Amino acid sequence: MTTTPNMLLTLPTDHDSADVWGALILTIFGQIDAHDHQPGKGVKVPSNGLNINADLSFSSNSATNVEAVDFAAASTTAVSAFAGALFLADGTGGTTANELYWRTTSGSNVKLTNGPALNVAAFAGGIGGDYVSVGAAIAFDDANKRYTFKDGTTNWARLASGEVRIFETGTTDTVFVGQAAPAALAVSYTMTWPTALPAATKPVWVSSAGQFQFSAPTQTLTISWASLAPNAHVVLDNANGAQIDGGSGTLLAFAPINLVAGSRVSAIRARIRDNSSGTNKVSFTFESLSSTLVKVVIGTSNQSLGNSTNQTVSLTGLSTTITAGLGYIVNFVQSSSTTCQIMSIEVDYDVP
Repeated sequence: MTTTPNMLLTLPTDHDSADVWGALILTIFGQIDAHDHQPGKGVKVPSNGLNINADLSFSSNSATNVEAVDFAAASTTAVSAFAGALFLADGTGGTTANELYWRTTSGSNVKLTNGPALNVAAFAGGIGGDYVSVGAAIAFDDANKRYTFKDGTTNWARLASGEVRIFETGTTDTVFVGQAAPAALAVSYTMTWPTALPAATKPVWVSSAGQFQFSAPTQTLTISWASLAPNAHVVLDNANGAQIDGGSGTLLAFAPINLVAGSRVSAIRARIRDNSSGTNKVSFTFESLSSTLVKVVIGTSNQSLGNSTNQTVSLTGLSTTITAGLGYIVNFVQSSSTTCQIMSIEVDYDVP
């Protein structure tokens, strides 16, 4: 006996007995009744033979090997019965036409696209901006354990933020070093680091352009002292700095005047705050010192007013030329044990 190619129906032999025919027909009818177009159960139905005119259920199964899905624009009414639907909106019911939406199980429509791009601005906690159009990227570099920020090429990008908090790399520390802009910042400025570390330890200076530098600046440097109580002791550089010493009763302070030989000193001013009551509390002298520490007083200032007054004590009318081989100092004397604050010293000079 032979069988049909699609449903494997057994074909009877012509002129067989009635008993054979009866059994075959019963078998064939059973196969026809059970056919579902699987292989061996009927010819597969081509797509142009389908007329899907109602919702198609996949019985909790997935659609596989789908090359593409071509949506027709749908109204919110058409998808209102669905929970978890993905649809192309026709612009009704508060949607925007030709945008891709996802419908939540609670019935809210979430807009996924914005024209030719993702609707990033609407994502809670999302990162907005035009980085998509320029190709900028934030990436993690595992080899160096760092995040990188690129501007769309291979170039590094700027970062703009509030306070930056720096933790020790490779730890779970909770303490940090913060870098923050001051609350009263009036204008923007940039601080630029030196091109290399110094060969030896040096102080750091900052130029008016915001450049850190390790070499000494060319402009005049004014050193200020504030809130110095008796017994205070400050030393800035052994050879070229300033030193203030306070005894238990009388505050003495002196500051070297470092000028090029031939410079002419015409005036010296000291800004102080005398916290004493009464008068005649603080004065200073301008002196020269030889290599054997022989002192010569060049001029003496007026005395301060006292009475917790912020004031400037001056020594004017000088005409002293700086001589090579001599040292020059401003020597302060406080005549009582109460606290005096020496805020700054200014020297007027010229070079002929």
